[in-house]
Amino acid sequence: MNGMEAGLRRPFPRRYGLVEQCGGVYVPVEIVSESLQKLAYVSVAEIRRTVLQYVWAVESDQNWSWTVDDAKKCVDMWFDLTLPLENVHSVRFASETGYCFTKHCFDPDSERATPVFNEITDRMSNKIAFMTFIGSLFYPHSKQQQYLWLKGSGQDSKGCITRLLKKILGEACRSANPPTKGQNPGFWLDNIMRAKCVIFNDIEDRQFVTTGLGKSLTGGDVQSCERKYGASYDAIFDGKLIFTSNWSPNISSEHSDQRRIIYCELSEKADKTIDPGYEEKLWHEAAGIIDICKSLYEANCMPDDKPIPVNNNQALEIAESNEEDFELFMDLHYTVEPSLNLEALNSNPYIMQSDLTLAMRSFFKTQQEKNAFKKWVVRKFRNRVKITTIKENRVTKKVVLGLTKKVAVGKPFS
Repeated sequence: MNGMEAGLRRPFPRRYGLVEQCGGVYVPVEIVSESLQKLAYVSVAEIRRTVLQYVWAVESDQNWSWTVDDAKKCVDMWFDLTLPLENVHSVRFASETGYCFTKHCFDPDSERATPVFNEITDRMSNKIAFMTFIGSLFYPHSKQQQYLWLKGSGQDSKGCITRLLKKILGEACRSANPPTKGQNPGFWLDNIMRAKCVIFNDIEDRQFVTTGLGKSLTGGDVQSCERKYGASYDAIFDGKLIFTSNWSPNISSEHSDQRRIIYCELSEKADKTIDPGYEEKLWHEAAGIIDICKSLYEANCMPDDKPIPVNNNQALEIAESNEEDFELFMDLHYTVEPSLNLEALNSNPYIMQSDLTLAMRSFFKTQQEKNAFKKWVVRKFRNRVKITTIKENRVTKKVVLGLTKKVAVGKPFS
């Protein structure tokens, strides 16, 4: 047993340890750190795993006694062979050649029957958009501006779908929860940055998709990422987001919310009998499912990688339901003027922004709700309400033009 085996053959946490295992062989992480700098935005875990798979494939003799220098040569050879990174795909199928993170022994098959998958999608709203979205996962340059929100009340196959995707996409599919308050988002972003698909199972934070971070992930914005014990870096997330939940998202009717979401509702299965082989049957249909989904993406979005066509009626209904509290707040406190004089702002009726803030404090629970109300009132009463500043007697005032406070009418004395 050489020094490497004697000194490093003990358990280490995957993210923080000094070694990584592949088929019984351990390789110190530091031997690849230098080469990692050549490829920006690449997950350490992905590269380590692929490097080790390559080393193991080249040298199948488990008793091979090797040194750090030997391992480093193998790593350098791997990087020389696989650059540029675009040649390394997330998934490849049986007839495809080239490097990848997950290789399947089958090809998409248009003749493979998909009765279990059909039963699931027949219970789903927006099923064509859903299948087109799944098909987009197999095209590296498909646009990432849309996310999938899959709602169901339980025992309706949401989990089966996400586990099937994880099995198909392998290392390119990650599971995550939104970062918690106080958590460094840089570390969280590093964990998902090279994923093709990130699944948020049973998400409870209904507002995450409308936060700045949620929107930036689907907006092609540069993210500031940070590795544990490593250098920070900037990268653009180019994967897709899938949310499953028992609840609908807390979205608004704003265009930026509506254009992003592909909302699908799953109804319960008619047959409540538990089938222990249900997921295995679904996996057996994988070749047919992938063919259907890829064909729909090609038909609806190719050749220019257009956005996925989607019926947003349900999403708009959800937004209107979410905004009912805004309507109630307005009815209780304010009236809206018929029009604004934009040429002379000072001539318009107004309320002070501080008064609005005070009124909202007793009605809305979170700052996000308050901010959402301000956006809603300006959007709903376009050209009739404006949040701005004006000058009166050389004093700058923060005001809301076009709103006047309702006069409370008391009950008359008898």
